[in-house]
Amino acid sequence: MEITLGLDISTSCTGWSLLDAEGSLIQMGYTPLNKEKCFYSKAQTLRSTLLWAKDQGATKVVIEDCLQRFQRGKSSAKVLMTLGKFNGIISYMCWEIWGEAPVHINPVEARKMVGIKVISKKKGGAPAKEQVFVWVTARLKRLSPEHTWDMKTLKSGPRKGLQIFEPGSYDASDAYVVALAGTKK
Repeated sequence: MEITLGLDISTSCTGWSLLDAEGSLIQMGYTPLNKEKCFYSKAQTLRSTLLWAKDQGATKVVIEDCLQRFQRGKSSAKVLMTLGKFNGIISYMCWEIWGEAPVHINPVEARKMVGIKVISKKKGGAPAKEQVFVWVTARLKRLSPEHTWDMKTLKSGPRKGLQIFEPGSYDASDAYVVALAGTKK
């Protein structure tokens, strides 16, 4: 039975999702990496997640392609290089663990493959990550009603006491979309 591991790789938090061949959710989550100080210790922490996924039966790895061009206010040459370098290290680890190269999918292509139509900010849409999260939440409510997202209570600031979704949940939802696209590829 083919099980697809989808990854949304970042140096602060990496989302992951395991889906069966029909695209049904087996498990999803995220690995926080922001407490790791060294670039290589972040990779080593993520290696543990990859080995765990392999033990869960993952047979195929699909990775969201890293950002490849500048986005105003979001990226610099340093950010692009760091993300590309980290993505390369994790891709190599996947090749080492599974014995074959992971599949890389552009996030825009992945969204199109699963039927997500992102409304641009110019047309009044929310950020793409938020729209993906809403789409995944609605889909899981229908197909995997037992799934719940991690919540976090804000401890300070004007929104103190407010419960919000754990930020890693957004990375997990991106990984779900990549894994779902990978089951169709």
